[in-house]
Amino acid sequence: MYFSYQRSDYGYYEQMNTQISVQFDSTDEWKYKCVDLMDSIPQNIVGSNYQLLWLSVAGESANSVYYIDTVHIGRAVTALDPSVIMQRSPPALGSSGHFFSSIYVRKQASASQISYEITATPYYCGFGIPLLEIAFLEKMPNSTEDILVQRQDNATVTISRVHKASPPLTGTFDVEIYGRRVEGKHDGYRYYIEVVVQGYYYYYYYYQASVDVGFFKDISPFTAQQTTEAVQEKQQIIASYDVFPERQEVSFEGWTPVSAVQDVQTLRISSDCFSMGFCDSTFYFLAYGDHRTGPIPVSASALELQNALNELRGIQPDTVTVTKEELSTEALYNVTFNSNRGDFEDLQYLTMGSDVNITVTEEVKGKASLENFTLLWGGVPSPPLTYDASETEVLDAINVMISAKCPEQIPTTENTNVKYFRDYEDSGEYYRYRVSDSEAFCGRWSLKNPYYIFYNYETQYNPVPLQTYNTLCLAYKGCLANELGMYFSYQRSDYGYYEQMNTQISVQFDSTDEWKYKCVDLMDSIPQNIVGSNYQLLWLSVAGESANSVYYIDTVHIGRAVTALDPSVIMQRSPPALGSSGHFFSSIYVRKQASASQISYEITATPYYCGFGIPLLEIAFLEKMPNSTEDILVQRQDNATVTISRVHKASPPLTGTFDVEIYGRRVEGLPVNISDVDLQYALQGIPELGQLEVHRNGDCRGYTWDIHWLTVPGNQPLLEINSSAVVGVNPSVTSHEIKQGGIFKHRITGDFLRIPTDKPQVEVFINGIPSWCSGDCSFTWSESKTPTMTGVSPTEGSSGLATVLNITGSGFDGGSVTVKTGDVECSVQEVSSTYITCRVGPASAGTHPVSLSFSGLGNARYQNGTSFNFTHLLGVTSIYPTTGSTAGGEILTVFGYGFSINTAVTIGTQPCNVTEAEFTQLKCRVPAGSAGQQTVTVTMGEMSATSTESFTYNNILMATITAVSPHTTTVFVNNVGTAIMTMPNENDRRFVVLPVVDSVSPSVGSTTGYTRLSISGSGFVNASVMVANVQCNVVSMNYSQIVCDTSPSSARRGNVTVYVNTISSSCSSECMFEYSQSVTPVVSSVSPDSVTGNSTTVVVTGSGFGNNKADLRVSADDNILEVTQVTDNIITLLVGALPAGQHALWVVVMSKGLATGLLTLTSTPQATIQPTSGSIAGGTPLLIEGNGFVVDNTTVMLDYVPCQILEVTPDRVKCLTPPHAEGEVQVDIWVYDVEYPQQSFYYTIKQTPDIISVSPATGPVGTQINISGSGFGTEAALVSVDIDAVGCNVTSISDIQLMCTVGEHAGGTFPVMLYHQVKGHALSQSVFSYELLLTRVTPNEGSYAGGAVVAIQGSGFDPNTTRVLICDRECNVDLQNSTSNQLYCEVPYNNGNETEQVCMVSVMNGNDTVSITAGYTYRSSLTPVITDVTPRRGGTAGGTRLTITGSGFSALAAGFSAVRVAVFYSSPQRLDVYVNNKLVAPTNAQWNAGNTEYTALEPTYPGQYLPSFNSTHASNFFDPDYKMLYILLRGSEPLQIRTSPLLVVAFNLPAMTEAEFFGANLIRNLAAFLKVPQNMIRITKIVRAGGGARRRRSTGLTVEIEISLPPVQTFSTNTTNNMNSTDSTNNTTGTTEDDQQFLILKNVADELGRAAVSGNLSQSIGFNVSSLEMIPPPPSSSDPSWSQAATQEVTREDQQMESVRTVSSLVMVVQPVAALYPGPLSVQPSIMALDSEGNCVSVGVTSLTISAVLKDANGNPAQGLSGNTTILFSGCWANYTDLSILTSGGNFMLAFTLNKWNAQSRSFTVRAVTTPSEHPDTTTTGRPGVVPTDCIFFCIFDSSPSITSPSVCLLMLLTALLLLFRQT
Repeated sequence: MYFSYQRSDYGYYEQMNTQISVQFDSTDEWKYKCVDLMDSIPQNIVGSNYQLLWLSVAGESANSVYYIDTVHIGRAVTALDPSVIMQRSPPALGSSGHFFSSIYVRKQASASQISYEITATPYYCGFGIPLLEIAFLEKMPNSTEDILVQRQDNATVTISRVHKASPPLTGTFDVEIYGRRVEGKHDGYRYYIEVVVQGYYYYYYYYQASVDVGFFKDISPFTAQQTTEAVQEKQQIIASYDVFPERQEVSFEGWTPVSAVQDVQTLRISSDCFSMGFCDSTFYFLAYGDHRTGPIPVSASALELQNALNELRGIQPDTVTVTKEELSTEALYNVTFNSNRGDFEDLQYLTMGSDVNITVTEEVKGKASLENFTLLWGGVPSPPLTYDASETEVLDAINVMISAKCPEQIPTTENTNVKYFRDYEDSGEYYRYRVSDSEAFCGRWSLKNPYYIFYNYETQYNPVPLQTYNTLCLAYKGCLANELGMYFSYQRSDYGYYEQMNTQISVQFDSTDEWKYKCVDLMDSIPQNIVGSNYQLLWLSVAGESANSVYYIDTVHIGRAVTALDPSVIMQRSPPALGSSGHFFSSIYVRKQASASQISYEITATPYYCGFGIPLLEIAFLEKMPNSTEDILVQRQDNATVTISRVHKASPPLTGTFDVEIYGRRVEGLPVNISDVDLQYALQGIPELGQLEVHRNGDCRGYTWDIHWLTVPGNQPLLEINSSAVVGVNPSVTSHEIKQGGIFKHRITGDFLRIPTDKPQVEVFINGIPSWCSGDCSFTWSESKTPTMTGVSPTEGSSGLATVLNITGSGFDGGSVTVKTGDVECSVQEVSSTYITCRVGPASAGTHPVSLSFSGLGNARYQNGTSFNFTHLLGVTSIYPTTGSTAGGEILTVFGYGFSINTAVTIGTQPCNVTEAEFTQLKCRVPAGSAGQQTVTVTMGEMSATSTESFTYNNILMATITAVSPHTTTVFVNNVGTAIMTMPNENDRRFVVLPVVDSVSPSVGSTTGYTRLSISGSGFVNASVMVANVQCNVVSMNYSQIVCDTSPSSARRGNVTVYVNTISSSCSSECMFEYSQSVTPVVSSVSPDSVTGNSTTVVVTGSGFGNNKADLRVSADDNILEVTQVTDNIITLLVGALPAGQHALWVVVMSKGLATGLLTLTSTPQATIQPTSGSIAGGTPLLIEGNGFVVDNTTVMLDYVPCQILEVTPDRVKCLTPPHAEGEVQVDIWVYDVEYPQQSFYYTIKQTPDIISVSPATGPVGTQINISGSGFGTEAALVSVDIDAVGCNVTSISDIQLMCTVGEHAGGTFPVMLYHQVKGHALSQSVFSYELLLTRVTPNEGSYAGGAVVAIQGSGFDPNTTRVLICDRECNVDLQNSTSNQLYCEVPYNNGNETEQVCMVSVMNGNDTVSITAGYTYRSSLTPVITDVTPRRGGTAGGTRLTITGSGFSALAAGFSAVRVAVFYSSPQRLDVYVNNKLVAPTNAQWNAGNTEYTALEPTYPGQYLPSFNSTHASNFFDPDYKMLYILLRGSEPLQIRTSPLLVVAFNLPAMTEAEFFGANLIRNLAAFLKVPQNMIRITKIVRAGGGARRRRSTGLTVEIEISLPPVQTFSTNTTNNMNSTDSTNNTTGTTEDDQQFLILKNVADELGRAAVSGNLSQSIGFNVSSLEMIPPPPSSSDPSWSQAATQEVTREDQQMESVRTVSSLVMVVQPVAALYPGPLSVQPSIMALDSEGNCVSVGVTSLTISAVLKDANGNPAQGLSGNTTILFSGCWANYTDLSILTSGGNFMLAFTLNKWNAQSRSFTVRAVTTPSEHPDTTTTGRPGVVPTDCIFFCIFDSSPSITSPSVCLLMLLTALLLLFRQT
């Protein structure tokens, strides 16, 4: 629905498109549906004057067919679906499916005959159409199928078929070509498509037509996440049943008027109150039906009783007349019902537990006149209806019955007393919240969850005057928040202007499901500080207790007074019929049928929410017959009968469960109202379904679930539904396909088409997409083209022996040849057609096959299939050194041949551990041995060789270490830097020092704890201590000593153990400690126990104190007390300023422990204040002297307003008083929660300075102003004047006048404030206006390209906020160098092309603007133009000289001394600038103390570090936001830019503040983990959650770091020469050094990635890291991929970081599909690594690999898997490309392993080859080798089993298309 409406907030018109949810039944039968369009408008669309623009419908899917007819837009619902459908008459022949496109009639007439020839053309080749007939005439027996004769007497009609409608063409045909035939193909197969393509004109525009041919394949390995051409399967489950409304019929028979008899009843009431005289206070209740009177006194008069009965809804609109007989001990009332409706039920009564006895007797039975009748439903009567009432009258009566009746006290109209009333029975401005599906307070309608209950912008009401209409009353039920929102306007009494105010009114709402009534006085709810008049209510709002709360509002009334109290209103309210049983109706229709003897009314009621079990209607005052049932009620009076029958019941909601089955698996017991989330999880329990997305629509009348496959590609079988357990009227739960899964290629190119061929074709697939063959792509295996090996000589040797290999055979003439022994290439020396000679290459010892490969032919085969092998020998030629220490440890180098890492070396009988191995030499570490000669032997497998030289152990050569200093050692290699450990094994890179405890002192301490232990030993680093298995709290630690305090413990004895990480210490001597009560000190008394000053002597008595003051630590809570003297029994303390309050006294004897005894020391608060009076404007310095004040915990309040704290010491506080009205206030002082004695302070106008005027009130910076007033004093040193926080320098002063000079400030008007250091702030209403002036722009002309820095001169500028515009473009201000009188800004770029363009220069300061009309001129003559830059590429090490050509550069010679160049770099890297081989640090560099390293500072404002034009040559700054390197060039001296690779890493840490994060720890830990120097790591950014453009996700704190080698400050001459080279091809400067940098960073990235993937990162670096992201460095210039990376299109977008999280699982995204026979997989597998949240994990940044293994049916590894089974990841994907299954069998599966994570494929079967025709040769390509002779036409295509019949048919069609195009 597309509609327009007038917005209520802004008043303008707006158009809106919205989707209306409508439950259409998907069926081939016509249905009729009515929809309330206004109810469908979203609730947040608030306005009026809604206009419908268009309505649209759509099919369930692209292939859906649907029909629309009889569209009606009107005021009301026309009819209900069942009644409309039942009354509709279908067309002739419609049931047989005959419809006609045209019908023609031709008449022929003669004197004796008239004939009509009727020609009808059916749609869709319709046939079998029956003959016409003449109604009401007899058919003759001689009629046939084509002739019908009908007759009456002599009149005859003959209907004859001239000819039948033709049936459609049927049958089959054959096609023959190339001697082959395709037989019996149905005509439904399309082999030929003809398309007419032509353009056309439309409104003077010519449109070129085009046609595309696409194809759809239902088998696809791709999901929509991988390609946009993938179509994901969508299916729908529909639960439905026949839904009927409640339909009842009321039939009247024999209903004729008679004389009525009025019903008369008597009430006899007896009670003891008659004799005791208190009947006025004894009460009872009377009731009729469901309605009850109020309390009636026993002494009630006849009139009182009559009035009470006449108020009962069950009696109304009739009345009663009551008479009373006065008796002594009882009361007798005669009640006559003034009604002709018939027999009234006996009155009911209720007594209040007293001795009241009531007897009701029917004296005269009433008899109806039968002139009218009364309906009764659920005990609630309707108004009387005249017999033969119309449908509308009956419907109105029923609506009254099902509506709640309002109490009479509630007004229902607006008048002079009621300004606003709404009961929501009419659709109005609150239509979006109107509901009738719940019981209303009055009527049928109420508001559900409204926000506004009065909103003058949405109604025709003006604001409501609150002082007249101050009362709000409303009915409510549900969970309302206990407040009303009120928005009102009022006229302020102080300034007179109008102001609007929003306030929350506290109202106590009862949260209940029963209706309540509440009245609120709105004026009393206005805050007392809102003083004014003319209060106007703008809106009122309510809200639920929570977001999910449900509440209802009804009968809102705003008027002069309270309408009624809640209890009385609720008691007088009459609930609706059937309301108590929860039945409410969305619609009710009445249809009347009348005859002479009978009138009936059919009443159709549609309940909300599938309501059912609705009772029958009744006719009041008529007797019920005993033969009535649940569905039929008969009532009678004499001969008049009324029958109420149920035509059909309202359908109950659909219930029960259904089952879903797919892939042979079943999910059972799904409720018919199951939620979409529950259905999703239930279905995902079937593994083959993968991940699904489920959406549920509908309601209790039936639901639909749309099921969308997410991770499983291709067409899916239809979900099978078992709905046998579903309960309803004709229930049905079915499934159908909305969208077939597969892959849809929108446009077919030549790559997808094939032509017939009888030769095997070479096919190239790129990412699974076949390429197009533009020529002859056939390939033939030829016996004559196959080289053959017949012999090899010699069969053993070595490269170390210079062995030459001779190979004989035939067919050696296929181009260049490669000879290998195993994997080692043999250097070819001579080649002929029958022999080859080559020199064997270096290889490890062993036997290997000899292989030949010719570039033009391929591989050679062995004669008779037996391979020829060559054995590489093992030998030793020499060793070095030949002598060494008997302690071993030397590196022995063994020279020879045939070595490998698996070669073993022994010296004598001891193994020499091999550390390095090459083919020609080994290095091993010599073991310890005894003095003398030993033989050196190498062994490999069964081969061994012994050196002719011996190794001699010598005692003299053994070295001894006596000491190491310092303890930390760094290895530094000259000209290289700090050494990096490259051993791959973590344990190989570590040296472990075990902690050792030598002694513990003392060895005994108190069980109370706090014994201070001194632990001596070694290896103490980041250690923890356990004493007898109890924690000891470390106080201090170094490598050899720990000081810690024991924790409390029970008496015990145990070891003192030091833990370094998880390593526990060993004990070299005595390490025991004993907890003992015997050494515990005792405190018995303290005197005095309270202090009042700041220095008090206190004596503590007890025992066990010792006599060493240094061994004592005494505190009052956390306040350390000074010990002045100590004996074993007495401690003397000097207590200073102690915080006020009571403190626990702690005495610790550190050599023993904490003393026992619970004593306290109290500090009594005392305070005095000076001065005791001051300024009413506040600011008077208040000095408070006393004791026990504490910084940050002292509060001073003047009349409950804080005094601004300036200074706190233990004995005094300074603060500034707040402003206050004149008078005395109390001063409250608090320290913690202790209150000091109360003080007083007097605010007086006499001590308040007052500014009366300022002259002049306007001027520029430096203006001298005269300030007049009073109370200034005469000392200028005590007075300060500020204008908007800028000082005005005081030059002269008197008590009534002072003069000062205004300081620098931006333009604008600001208050003038005066402060007196003794009196406080002055009163002031005066202001001063700084002038904003613009006087000059220098220079005033320049280049169109901008970039020039101009000086803007004037006054009143603020560099931080003032903006400068040139030609309305921003001129960026240099914040650092600008002042209030002169701004420097960079001229913006101008896209003009004129010779010159004169521009206005504007300065904007807030709302003030000044301008110079012709302030700056752009000139083309001053605009340099760059036309070319050569070369376009250069090495990553820098040094490439750029030549920039263009025009206008002569400006440099015309007075411009410098030019600033900006170079764009797209990828993260560090850029270092050099002049004369020396580093020029960037302008934002901050050097360390030794000027050896610098860190780059972050700019605090844009352009802060941009090189200015007065900077030195080569000044530079890299802006990471714009990725621009700015360099200032001055003169002709060349400079070089060297790029260094960067590794950018972001650590996502849990939520913490930046203060909690300590960056140095991260750098230190990270450097230790990565084994790199700390100066390689730099923190560049700390971002709160959600920051960072290139990061995908971040939570908590994100710390971004850069890792790179620090820049070299000076280059050597050789490097310089290379760097200064002007040859653009010499771009490999420092390649080795460059490669080393890239290798280091690659290893760092790999190490971090491995730790993150495995989940060990947090432990490794000592920080809790939630995730890791990184941008790996680009490849080095020597890397083959560098060229590709260097030519990629650059962009300003930040490079996206790759997220590296802990791998949680491997997901098989693309399942492998095996071929029918052994060979390559038809579909290669793809595996994705996911974290625990299902996000992609970029394993590809690491060197981790994934391995594939073939497993049999039992899950055991099986042979037969070939190809690259172990591959690297690409991002989070592992994509296999060449796996093959070379064996046959059933239930195979592929298992994939990445570290500890696994994934496995579905099972598959590979068939064994039985006959050649069954399985063509696929040994090379996996594709058919030879087309079988008996193959039909479509055998030219791939025979992979993954292609199904529909796919083959599609490919046949495409081939036919190609043949057609070639012929044409």
